[in-house]
Amino acid sequence: MSFAKLKSLGVLMLSLALAGVSLSHADDLYTPAETAQQQKALQETIQAFRSGNISVIAKHVRFPLARPYPLPPVETPEALAQRYTEIFDESLLKLITTSVAEKDWDLVGWRGYMLQNGTVWAEIDGQIIAIGHESKKEHELRLKLIEADRRRLHPSLSQFKEPVLKWDTKGFRLRIDDFGDANYRLALWSSDQHPQSKPALSITGGKYEPDGSGGDHHYIFHLNGVTYRCDVTVLGDDQGTPQFGTFTILRKDHELLTEDVLRDY
Repeated sequence: MSFAKLKSLGVLMLSLALAGVSLSHADDLYTPAETAQQQKALQETIQAFRSGNISVIAKHVRFPLARPYPLPPVETPEALAQRYTEIFDESLLKLITTSVAEKDWDLVGWRGYMLQNGTVWAEIDGQIIAIGHESKKEHELRLKLIEADRRRLHPSLSQFKEPVLKWDTKGFRLRIDDFGDANYRLALWSSDQHPQSKPALSITGGKYEPDGSGGDHHYIFHLNGVTYRCDVTVLGDDQGTPQFGTFTILRKDHELLTEDVLRDY
């Protein structure tokens, strides 16, 4: 999963609008015995958080745990111990520790379970896979990182509201920035260009579009008859395999190129 993948907070919460579609069919996916086993695993995760033992909690978290860009993902249990109080503030811990698996966690198809409309996501084995919550500490740190990032960029890219994502594919480096008012900018470099140099291409007027109920989404940009599309994968595939997304270039619906994302910052 990538929230270093997605501007995770915003995208996961956008699943609210569509979650009801998946929830109406979720109960058909598993037998009562399977559902009971999943809820037992969720309750074990809840109990781990109640213990306050970070080593125990880490066993119930799937790494890397993405955070809102440009905050780095939490890669290891050791990193979780260092950043635990930044991520799990009092309100988030209260939400998790007072929850009951059978009552408060909703099954969203093969996506897993969500708590409070996507504030927390868990796999069907009970492991936490995404946090759609940003603490005050994280918010303040993220703002500092955004300003540091802005200063490193080529002057032509310094104006934006906040960054959305930064990716490497086999042939390209790219980033998307939010201008506000549902307006996004794509900056594109070849893979051998330094990201602080002037981009080979910069396109404004991009749009965000959600894909389904699990938070997956894409950004789409048009220039001179060519479409540039960034598909963001939030929760991995139906086997839980972590994925970042794909970058595609099309001309009149004819695919010119598509590349998997190799690195998500």
